Amino acid sequence: MRRGQHRARRPSAADIVVEDAERLLALAMDAAARGDLEYSSRLGGLVLRMAQANRVRLPRHIRLSICKNCHVALVPGVTLSVRTRRQGRRVYLVRRCLACGYIHRLPLGSAEAKASGGTPIYYYYSAVDPTGLGAGKEGDH
Repeated sequence: MRRGQHRARRPSAADIVVEDAERLLALAMDAAARGDLEYSSRLGGLVLRMAQANRVRLPRHIRLSICKNCHVALVPGVTLSVRTRRQGRRVYLVRRCLACGYIHRLPLGSAEAKASGGTPIYYYYSAVDPTGLGAGKEGDH
């Protein structure tokens, strides 16, 4: 090889597992949308076993798309019900599998943190500085 040239990087086992998991998850979601929950469950279980056998941690969007109890692909409105719930000062996203009834709660962040002056997301992306200090723009330092 000449200087400055690089070989193409070979995909690792983790890359291959994630690609295959995404492909199988798409098939499982199609099956769940058609109403074939048994086939969807078999494909979802296959995705999880494949990752476990290769000791690969699946990306979050894949992990959240498969029910932990029955392994059915979670399609909103078909096999997944999504609600928000407030318990005291905490706010949760409640995801319920419509195939088996498994409930998964994800914390959305506390209302206390939002009320105490946490920086809103629009502060970093807007051209208007809500504080008037000019700290939101990069070129003003």
